[in-house]
Amino acid sequence: MERRYCYRAYGLVFSSELHIPELESWDGLSEIDICLGKVPEALTKPLGKGLRFQATRDEFLLRLEGVAGFYVANGNTITIESYTVPDDPEVRLFLLGSVFCALLQQRGYLALHGSAVEVEGRGLLFTGKRGAGKSTLAAAFHDKGYRVLTDDVCAISLDGDGAPRIVPGFPGLKLWKDSAEKLGKSVDGLARVGRDMEKYRVGAGVRYRGESALLSGVYMLESHDAPTIEITRLDNFAKLTALIRSTYRYRFVSGQGMKTIHFRQCAAAAEKVNVFKVLRPKEGFRLAELVAAVEQNSKTM
Repeated sequence: MERRYCYRAYGLVFSSELHIPELESWDGLSEIDICLGKVPEALTKPLGKGLRFQATRDEFLLRLEGVAGFYVANGNTITIESYTVPDDPEVRLFLLGSVFCALLQQRGYLALHGSAVEVEGRGLLFTGKRGAGKSTLAAAFHDKGYRVLTDDVCAISLDGDGAPRIVPGFPGLKLWKDSAEKLGKSVDGLARVGRDMEKYRVGAGVRYRGESALLSGVYMLESHDAPTIEITRLDNFAKLTALIRSTYRYRFVSGQGMKTIHFRQCAAAAEKVNVFKVLRPKEGFRLAELVAAVEQNSKTM
């Protein structure tokens, strides 16, 4: 009999043939099945496709040469066809990122790209382009005693009145080696995120919030040439635009025929949440100042 593992992530319970050490072990009735096997060569009549993916409303296919093929169906099944050894971290890298994103979208969640922490009962989400410092800022808040909600893929659900809530992902953060060292963390013994990446998984330990939190503030991280840290509140239209741009794998949304649903989700969230643009100096590691500025700003919401 095949060995099965049981995990919890994003409020869902997974039964998995694949060992996924990044996830939180759990004991309960599973809702999602992760199995190893063959995936389709192609989807029938995909609504959208890219270089490596195809999608319909209920199916998603991702093929990555030298890594794996992934097939997500009906929001409750993930099939993995590994082109390497099954425990290759590269397989889990895409599973926990793009593939989980597709699964969450199939289940009706708004998936944003960012890292989130809980500050005095409020959920704060840090977004921005690659290298903007999303995970690094979340790690700094964690080191100050706050709890991590999620990293990389942030799932948002909407209450009956449209209030957005962050659905917690799983314990841990991904940090580049230089960021980890500047935070005083040794990467010795830590697992690499990918085969050739100087990026590592850092466990969040006990400071992880496993229950959802109201999304109160979204902070769009950018850098500028000035020596100051500036935080500016965005107006309604700019808020909506910012949330759309912060969507994780927006191409998947289009491919699944969910652009209208996605727009409504972003519009509903924009009505309820505060969104800020954060400009930080390009030069210097001013992380302590940035944490203090965001922390103070969050008290004004």
